[in-house]
Amino acid sequence: MSRHFKRGILISVDIFIIILAQAVSYIFFDPLVSISQRTFLIHILFVIIAYVAFGQLIKIFDKINRFTSIRETFIHAMLVTSSFLVGSILFNVLAEGISFRHVALSYLITVILIPSSRVVWRLYMEHQLKNQNMPNDSKDVRPIRTLIIGAGEAGAIFVRSIRMRSDITVVGFLDDDRNKVGTTLY
Repeated sequence: MSRHFKRGILISVDIFIIILAQAVSYIFFDPLVSISQRTFLIHILFVIIAYVAFGQLIKIFDKINRFTSIRETFIHAMLVTSSFLVGSILFNVLAEGISFRHVALSYLITVILIPSSRVVWRLYMEHQLKNQNMPNDSKDVRPIRTLIIGAGEAGAIFVRSIRMRSDITVVGFLDDDRNKVGTTLY
């Protein structure tokens, strides 16, 4: 699967989540707040345009989701927040107003689901990788003893990516920083 195709899938999933969150909010508040379908659709369009534009600007769709961390999750949350702010402000300036309750609920749903989708994807991929790397007969396979050079961030990422593999055993790290002697990396 090409990187361009994966980027398209990520953008499509995120747009679907934004539309889903807006629809749930619309249905939930329909008995309480009158929001015209035109207003609803234009607001969705503004939020989606802002989200995709900001996402392309900060290259969030180019990240490798297999290594999603707290930092990337926070970046996704900030991207959703800025997209809703800009989309709602543009909507209020260029068109009629919209219910704050509707925007708040759809924002909360979106800010939970988009970062969560990345974390779920990471967990799914780790599970798949673990199942792929399990030898059929573990009695016959001796793990490869591995010494990693560098106990910094790259070494930590590498260890996290291979720790589920039963065919590799990390025996230690080499690093020129004496302050790391005796510490635990993972």
